[in-house]
Amino acid sequence: MRARRMFGRLAVVLALLLSAQMAVNGELFRRLNSRASELNAAGQTLTLPLHTGERVMQRRRSAEQISLNNSQTAGEPSAYLVAVNVGTPPQEMFLLVDTGSSNIALSALVGHPPIYNVSKSTTARVTGGTVGVTYVESSWSGPRIADYVQIVEAPDTRVFVEFGAITSANNFFLPGTVYDGILGMAFLSLAAPSNNPIVPYFDVLTQQIPSLANVFSLQLCTQDRDRVQADGDGLMTIGGLSPTASSGPVVYTPLQAQTYYAVQVTAMAVGTQRLPLSCGQYNSPGFSIVDSGTTDLILPGAVYDALLAAVPPNVRTALAGGDSVCIGNEAASYLNSFFPTLVFTLAGTDPNTEFDLPVRPSHYFRFLEYNNFQKCYITTLARGCNPGSGVTLGVAMMTEYQVVFDRANSRVGFAVSTCANLGSTQPIAIKGPYPRSNLTSCATVSTPCTPTKPSPFTTLFYVAVACGGVALLVIAFLLIWCWRTRSPSAPRNTVRATSPARALLSDDELNSLHHGYGPTTDLALDMPGELDDYDYDADNSRL
Repeated sequence: MRARRMFGRLAVVLALLLSAQMAVNGELFRRLNSRASELNAAGQTLTLPLHTGERVMQRRRSAEQISLNNSQTAGEPSAYLVAVNVGTPPQEMFLLVDTGSSNIALSALVGHPPIYNVSKSTTARVTGGTVGVTYVESSWSGPRIADYVQIVEAPDTRVFVEFGAITSANNFFLPGTVYDGILGMAFLSLAAPSNNPIVPYFDVLTQQIPSLANVFSLQLCTQDRDRVQADGDGLMTIGGLSPTASSGPVVYTPLQAQTYYAVQVTAMAVGTQRLPLSCGQYNSPGFSIVDSGTTDLILPGAVYDALLAAVPPNVRTALAGGDSVCIGNEAASYLNSFFPTLVFTLAGTDPNTEFDLPVRPSHYFRFLEYNNFQKCYITTLARGCNPGSGVTLGVAMMTEYQVVFDRANSRVGFAVSTCANLGSTQPIAIKGPYPRSNLTSCATVSTPCTPTKPSPFTTLFYVAVACGGVALLVIAFLLIWCWRTRSPSAPRNTVRATSPARALLSDDELNSLHHGYGPTTDLALDMPGELDDYDYDADNSRL
């Protein structure tokens, strides 16, 4: 009886303890669910490394994908690549991250290893038709393929997506480049082909992973080969921005269109001197763009000319790309002290406000080559003469900032990058937003860079000058002919003296200078200026 009572009391105690534990577990479970809901509401972010061409070459050499004697060089240091696995089993490729286009395309060109091989993927599907994209100075085309694409460092990003398999290209894969394709990050409205566009990779990714917000950010760390190893190449954050990639607040500018990442440049300054231009001259037809696929800072003709006019003559040639700048040590400090900082002013998200984004010379000059143990740099400033093109804010500007492409809220944000001020004695900061009286003219005034047509009177003047020139040439020819017919001809085996030194030589000594040619053989001289066999290959900074 006594034992029965003891067991009864123990059962009651155990029941009370179990009830209490269940209550605690229930509260804990409720809190965990609440916390999970908060995380889902806040959104998931994925921070991924970006790679420059030099690091890709090192990675491939270590993986024995290429030989050490491969003809490719270290690649363009201002191209920022993301590693992806394509197909089943995965084929690793490096794609250029391009906010100036919307299509994803992979090399299927024989002779450009590695290439995407459709026959080696069990999940590949030929969807039918072809796709092609034409850029400013290059193009590609090929069949439409669908397969799994996953960013190497983020297994959760494996999605089934359609892309172009590049079988034909013009100036797209330049000598020395190591990217295997392109990852367009702009909007669907820009995707090719226009009659049946391929849905961009980022759109598919955010649709299939709802926890990822429709926003991504880029931190592009360096254009200088010497800093690549020490500082890393940069970051791409999907679903938000990286808190460690920038310092200070993010300042936003509204998107003007959802094709490119179209923004509004309201003014520009060289140092503290604003250029004497209207707001609309920076934006044509109504906006400028932020483009990670362009190395340069491309300016409309009127803006480029005003910038060069505002700088001293001793730096004008270098800014215009006429000379490279070769420096020993402390290259960034020298560039920043000798050349002016450029300031781009953008419209703020609040009406009638704007803010300033400085870009230092150490960022708008890019490394070119080593020459006699010195590092040589060349400007990235370029004059854009395509009708309808505004300012293109390329990699040269983006290396100063973490740039946030907030598609969900139709805006682009800028915060000073944590790698921008490394080793610099002249750190930068964003100024503003501050008030501005009127911004509406930016979207209505355009100044496309097209040749000016001469008036009919000017045309008649040039025609008259040309006719007069031809008449003068005819008269000169007749005078020379008459003079030569009146003077005795020189023998074929003599060379007329054109200097006192040559006049001291006899005819036999002159003939001996023919080096084996007979005395009756004419000696042909190749004059300077005949450059038929010399090809000049300009450096193309945009795909």
